[in-house]
Formats: sequence, C-alpha cells, structure tokens
Amino acid sequence: MAGGGESGLDELDVCIRTLVADHIEEEFQLSQLSEEIDCCISGLSEQCRRVFLLSRTTGLKNREIAERLNISVKTVEKHIGAALSQLRLRLSRSGFLRLFL
Repeated sequence: MAGGGESGLDELDVCIRTLVADHIEEEFQLSQLSEEIDCCISGLSEQCRRVFLLSRTTGLKNREIAERLNISVKTVEKHIGAALSQLRLRLSRSGFLRLFL
C-alpha cells in the first residue's frame, strides 16, 4: 500500500514540475513578446509613437488624441494603422504572431 502512495506522489511531483516549467516558459515568452513590442514602438516616428501610446496606454479616443495633439482624426487613424502594421510585421518576423493564430 505504501508503494501505491509513493507512486501517486511521484506522479504529483512530475505534474507539479511540468506546470512550473510551463509557467516559466510562458513568463519567458511574455517577456520576449513585451521586448519585441517595446522595441517596435521605440522604432516608430515620434508622432506615430505618441499617437499610438495615447491610444493604447491611456485609452483616449481618436478624437481626443486629435484634439490633444492638434492634428486631424484622419492623421490619428493613419498613425495608429501604421503602428499596428509595423507591430504585425515585426511580430510575424519574430515568430510571435503564430502564438495568437
């Protein structure tokens, strides 16, 4: 009977180690993804970066961004589209995009 208990503990140990390893791998991938995104955003033009960050980090609407930066809503849309296009391109080249498909 003790042997069955040890076997159960061994299986539990393997399961826990697998979960921990999976968690560490996920954390590593998220860290790498975050670095890729930050690098891509830092490579945008100053105005494009400013518009994109106002949109994504502060949650401002396009109209609010346009008013704040004294630019047209169409220009805001153009900058956000360009930023997203660059992000998609960079993430697909680095292999991260396939994680979301």
